[in-house]
Parts: sequence; structure tokens; C-alpha cells
Amino acid sequence: MKNPFTAVKQLIVPPTVEEIHEDFRTEVERLIEDANILHSEETTKGELLTKADALNTYGFFNTPEAKEASKEVKRLSVLQEENRNKELLREAIYHFSSNYPNYKFITESSVKELCKKYGLIYGTVNYFIGDVPDVNLKHLQEFIVAEGDECHMSYSKYNDGTPFNLKYLTKKEVEREKDMRRVFSDIKFIQCPLEIVAPSSDFNLKGMDITDFEIRPTPIEDPIVLHPVYWKGTKHYLIGTAWGPEASDPLAINEKMN
Repeated sequence: MKNPFTAVKQLIVPPTVEEIHEDFRTEVERLIEDANILHSEETTKGELLTKADALNTYGFFNTPEAKEASKEVKRLSVLQEENRNKELLREAIYHFSSNYPNYKFITESSVKELCKKYGLIYGTVNYFIGDVPDVNLKHLQEFIVAEGDECHMSYSKYNDGTPFNLKYLTKKEVEREKDMRRVFSDIKFIQCPLEIVAPSSDFNLKGMDITDFEIRPTPIEDPIVLHPVYWKGTKHYLIGTAWGPEASDPLAINEKMN
């Protein structure tokens, strides 16, 4: 199974390790702020939508009014979906911040954006070839996620080993799906492995694909370990530990949502 990596742009002025780690740890604050801003789902085209419903009933799908109404319906649907995703994100942040106050929450999309910002990549820890300091290993050993929050995944493979039909599940959902499927099903079930953010030089990239990759002139040598967690169909992360001088200090407590 190929490992997904994300990486990007060359930087002119390299940031410090502390700046990178702080951006990862405080990203949850930006996520909360964004999730609290919902889109208005009101429309000024109520009469048009009512008439379009009548037109569509009799098959007049291609009239100017029907087409304009269709565009408005699609616009509102997009806003409703975005609002729903914001609500789910707020629920996830509240759940994980409340139950794991010593570990910062972060989404996969945020990890990708921060990798782009700092020219880093991320992937599962089995591709990591750097050293793991004792203090960080101790952090990981002390980090326990409740069974209901564990991230599991199911997938199938093409003949070349490329995965498809990837889906994130809870442990109970995995057990339920296993019971429903035949013994010889080609679907694989595994627990989501730990992932790590680091410079490309800290990974064995043989046979791996990296999107939009450019070599970074001054790599930052202090990785960040991401512990996958699950919330209503989506994989998120809790930051398990980060290399560097601050590793000997307790992680900052998560701020509660307002």
C-alpha cells in the first residue's frame, strides 16, 4: 500500500523549529474561529424557486427561470454542506479537546497546508528513517486513545498494490463489516498507523509519490508525530509529540471552545 505524502514550496527564509511547532499546536484555534462562522442559507429568490418547482413538475426543465432556480438550489446546497462540515468540525474539536486536553487537535487538511507552508512532508511512521529520542518515545507510550476514538480503515487493492475504496471507521464498525462480508473478501481492515511530519530527508521515499515536491535548502530537523483519531467518518489527528528542546516540557493545555 503506497503511503500518501504531501510536500511543497521552497522557502527563502527558513523558519525556526519553535515557529513550526507553534503553528501546528495553535492551528486548532484558527479551526475553531473558522468553524464558528456559518454561511447564511437565506435566499432572495423564494418566489423563483416556488415557480421553478411548478415548472419542473410539468417537465419545463430548460426554461430560463428553471435554470436560474437550479443554480440557486446548487448554491444553497454548497453552503448547507459547508455549514454541516463546520458543525461536525466543532463537535470533533470539542470532543477531542475535552477528552484529551494535553494533546492538540488538528485536521488532515491543516496538516497539508502547514506542510505546504514549511516545505515539509508527512506519512506513516514506517517510512521514517530518522532517530526517535527517548523522551518522545516516552510521550507516545503514555498517549492512550479510547477505543471509540481509534481510527481504523478499510480498503481494497488494485493489482499494482494501489489502494482504492478507502474508508475510515471505528473499531466497532470494522467488526460489524467483517461479520457482514465473506471470508474471502478482498477488503483489508487495519488500524490507522501513526503518521509523522518531517523533512523529506527523514523518509525512505523509494517507490513513493510526493505531490508538488521541491527540495528544501535548509531542512528542519525536528519532526511532529500525528496520532490518527476518528470522528463521524473523518480522520483527524492529535499531536502526540514533537522533537526539539520543548519536548522536555509538558504540551500546552488545549483552550476550551467558547
